[in-house]
Order: sequence, then structure tokens, then C-alpha cells
Amino acid sequence: MKEFSSDEYGGEEMFVDYMLGNFELGAAVRAINVSGVYSTYDLTGSVWGGTFEVQDPEYGNMTTSVDMFLSFNGGSEVLYQTFNKSEMVTGDAGLPQFQVQLAFGTAVSALGNPSFSGGDVIGVRFAVNLTDGRIISSESRTGYMTQNYFNSPFAYNLSIECFLQGAPLPGSYRIEGQDSWGDGWNGGSIDVVVDGANIGNFTFTSGGSGASGTYVVPSSASSMDFVWNAGSYDEEVTFQIYYTDASGTESLFHSDGPSMAAGSLGLVFCQ
Repeated sequence: MKEFSSDEYGGEEMFVDYMLGNFELGAAVRAINVSGVYSTYDLTGSVWGGTFEVQDPEYGNMTTSVDMFLSFNGGSEVLYQTFNKSEMVTGDAGLPQFQVQLAFGTAVSALGNPSFSGGDVIGVRFAVNLTDGRIISSESRTGYMTQNYFNSPFAYNLSIECFLQGAPLPGSYRIEGQDSWGDGWNGGSIDVVVDGANIGNFTFTSGGSGASGTYVVPSSASSMDFVWNAGSYDEEVTFQIYYTDASGTESLFHSDGPSMAAGSLGLVFCQ
């Protein structure tokens, strides 16, 4: 980066005149507050958003709108929403503000429903449209615009988090099991453990298949686990665990077998 010296421009006053004549003021989207993360298994409940304030050389009067773009893993962007100046509210500083509440599932849908897993990134970028025709966005920012007090990065990279081993995932679960010999699980079973207490045990004693009732993990839970209790012929056993989220959507949570090791299934999900 070039370092400017007043000596190059004939003294301090001429240097100031040069700076004012050769640099233009832009705009900023200041983050008043931002919160939220995206989870692989919570399309509706995991929400990112916040309150954003627009600043321009005429205290918001040059702003016509702010565009919000989304991208997936750094790929091509899609225009998700435009916040028109007329729809914004006036904040405590007398500047226009707008709110964003973007659910994970909504973002995925807007991006064309790409296949995702833990560690993937949904990008959010704002662009300010000014009355003089200029568009100010992340490529126009300077270092001070990303600091703690004046936080205006314009762009945010939202990493999709995984369901971690032992962490609770509130919702409803059910289990379906199979036995290839057709005589039940011969003593094998699955415990559903929440906060150290067994809230359910699934097995079946005859036939080639069976299904459980529903096991509910409350939002107040601090831990959860599924534990396989070995039987006599585990090489015959397979099973699937299904999860239903807050919107009522059921999906395959985990499948296993045959010949599972006894003990905690140690589930870690990034899918």
C-alpha cells in the first residue's frame, strides 16, 4: 500500500487539498448486531440475522436500496432480497436500518437446494445502491470498516456446523430394525439416553423387522446418545434411526449394522 507524505504535495495544506480532490466518499452497511449459526440438522430452527445500518455521505439520503446476495462455497451469487430505502426504519443515530432473519432452509432453497454437509459455507453479501449510480460493496471496504466498533465487512461467510458427538439435537426419533435370519434380535437392543437417563429401549423378539414408537429429546436436554446392547447374532442385525425436526420433516438420521460394536454409537453427523 502506498504511504502518502505531505512533502510530495508541497506541504500539508496542498496535501489535504489533493486528498479531498482525489478520493470520494462511499457508503457502509454497519452491523449493529449479528447472531445465529447454521446446523446441518436444523433447516428451520437455525437462523442467521441481525440489524444493519446504512451510512452514506448524506446521512442515508443518498441510499436508494441495499441488495442482499447469497452464494454457496464461493460459487456464483443469487440476488436473495432488496431492501428499499422506503421500507427501512430510522435508527437512534438518525440513519436508515433494516432487519435480516434468514433461516438455513430458506437460504438453501434460494440457492437451488444444493447438497450440503458440515463445513460448507453460505456466503451473504450486501451492496448499497446510491442515487449517483454507484454501487458500494465488499470490494470497496477499507481496514477500519471491519473493526469492532465500525463493523461493516459487507460480506459474511456462514459455515454450516455439524451435529457433534454427545450434543443434543432436540426433536423426535424413531427406530426401524431388521434381522436377516427372521428371528428377532436375539437379545440385542438400542437404548435412547438423554441427560444420562434411559428414556427408551428398542428391540424385537421375532420376525424379520420391527419398528419403535417415538422418542422425544426436549430442547432443555444437555446431552443425548444411542447405545447398542449386543445380542447373540449381531451379524444378522441392521437398523435405521429417523429424525423429525420442528417443522415435521422426517429424515434418515443414522443407519448401522450388521455386527455393530457394543456401547455408544458415538454419532457425529456432517451430512
